[in-house]
Parts: sequence; C-alpha cells; structure tokens
Amino acid sequence: MAAITGVPYAAPNGKQYDRGFLDASERIGFNDVVKRAIAGVAVEGYRVRVLTETGNPVSILFNITPQRDDAGVVSGVTCFGAQMDEFLASTARVMEQQRVDHFNDLASGAAHQLNQPLQKMRLLLVNAQNRLRREAVDKEQVIDKLRGADAELSAMSEIVEHLRLFGRQAPALEGGFSLGEIVDRCVDLAKGSFLDQGINLAVNNELGGHKVHGHPVQIEKTLMAVLENAREVLLGSRTGDQSVRVSAWVTPDHQEARLSIKDNGGGVDITVQDKVFDAFFTTKTAGKNVGLGLTSARALVEDMGGTIQLTSMGESTVVEITLPLLASESRSEVSA
Repeated sequence: MAAITGVPYAAPNGKQYDRGFLDASERIGFNDVVKRAIAGVAVEGYRVRVLTETGNPVSILFNITPQRDDAGVVSGVTCFGAQMDEFLASTARVMEQQRVDHFNDLASGAAHQLNQPLQKMRLLLVNAQNRLRREAVDKEQVIDKLRGADAELSAMSEIVEHLRLFGRQAPALEGGFSLGEIVDRCVDLAKGSFLDQGINLAVNNELGGHKVHGHPVQIEKTLMAVLENAREVLLGSRTGDQSVRVSAWVTPDHQEARLSIKDNGGGVDITVQDKVFDAFFTTKTAGKNVGLGLTSARALVEDMGGTIQLTSMGESTVVEITLPLLASESRSEVSA
C-alpha cells in the first residue's frame, strides 16, 4: 500500500484498510467482498479505487482469497492487488506479442501448406511447356496439364481465403459445414511448425461428411488455439518423445461430433483444471502468455452450441470438444 499510495512505508501497517484508503463510495462494496471471502468464497478481479497521499484515486484490481487453518476453518483473507493502468499496459504488450507470435506461426503453417500445390503447379507447367516444344503437340495432354495447374491454383486460393477470414468474425454458413474437412485442414496447417520443433502431430479422423452449425473459421480458430497451447506446453516440458494426437468421431447415437486433442506435456495440476478456460488464467511463465487462447476457444465452441473441457491424468492432458450435428445429418444417419 505504501508503494501504491505514496504514504510512508510504516503508515499503512495496521491501518483499517477501508477507512484509510478507500473513498466512502467504495467501502460498502469492498466490505461485502471481504465478507464473501471470510465465508469461504474467493473473489477474483474485483476493481476498487484507492486514495493516494495526494488524494487522487488509483484503480486497483484485487484477488481476495480465504485462508484456512489446519482444521479447514477460515481464519482470515489474503488480498493481492495490481494497479489497473500498469496491469492493462503490461497485458496489452503481452497480448500484442502473442498476436505477432500467433501470426508468425500461422504464416509459417500457411507457407508449408501452400508449398505443395505450388510445387505441383510448377511441375505441371514445366511438363506442359516441354510438350509444346515438340513438333507433334498432343493438345489433350497439354490441356490436361493446364487443368491440373488450375486445380492447384484453386486449392491455393481456398487456403488464402481461409487465412483472410481467420482474423475476423464470420457468419454461420447456411446448411453448416463438413467438420472432418476442417479438422484435416487445421492439422495440415499446424504440422509444419510442429515438425520443425520435433513434435509429432498425428490425426485419426472418423467424421466423414458429417456437418455442424456455424462457420469453419470458428472451429479453425478453436483448434489452432488448442494446438498452439499444447505446442507451448511441450516446448516448455522438453520430455522424451513429444506428441500431440487429434482424434475425431461421431457418438453412437449420431447426435454429436467429438474432437479430442491429447498431448504428453506433463499434465495440468488438478487444482487448476477448472480454471484453464478463465480469462487471464495461465500456468505459463510471466511475460509469455496471458491466458486468452483457451478462453477464446470456449467462447467460439459455445457459440456453435457445443462444449469444451480439459482433463489431465499423469503426463497427459486431453482437451475434448463436443459439437451437435445438424439435425438433418443426425436423422439421416439414424434412419440408415
């Protein structure tokens, strides 16, 4: 409190907090929050204005946690705070760096994915040129090569279009979209950077042509966020054979699609497993991540009518996504 308010170091010690540092308009709310903590309910992200020595208010973001004795009885509370302006400024810097890093990873994956059709197109065009140099030109074969090059251009155009949509909100497609195709596309997009860093990325996709409601970009953003989270965990753990396995299937009643992303990066402590989708929660070292990737993933999945959850046992962590199949899709499967 001395550092935040500018009063002498000894002055805040033992001082009644609400009367010494809070404006009258803030005291009732703060006392209510403290009472909740004393009753055993932790309060996170509580915002309050603190009066400085000059009388100017400073906004503080508090986490107030009940402290229990050996018998489990609440014996007091612990309050951690940070100035809002400093917190938001540092968070903004980290978020911007995350955005840059994410774009770099996305660009690297896109370059890897675009390289294959580009190489095929180059070979097809060279082959067509060689055939045109012959005295007797087989027009059908040349046309066939040019058609192949045009097909590769179409594939590249589709990749670029998805990258263009990736950075903005996209409306749901009428009739839904094929989830299996998007799963394969995301794995292909991420595989390049995974392989470059010695991580094996495998997929077992049994979705077939089943469709879900929404826009492909929603699940692309979700899968890329979850894959990126797994990649960072593995890079930090540096265990033996590092791997991520993506599995996708339809439930026996043909009502839902399930996606599972499993890594062997050391697991997540059971005490924080229910917090990993909360905004700004992160188990990573300071300055590397502010914990927004999985929060965004949950928002996107819930917008599609689905759920996302994380479980961890031993050295493995599994993120499972459940999405409802389109009604017409599920009914046709059941009747068949």
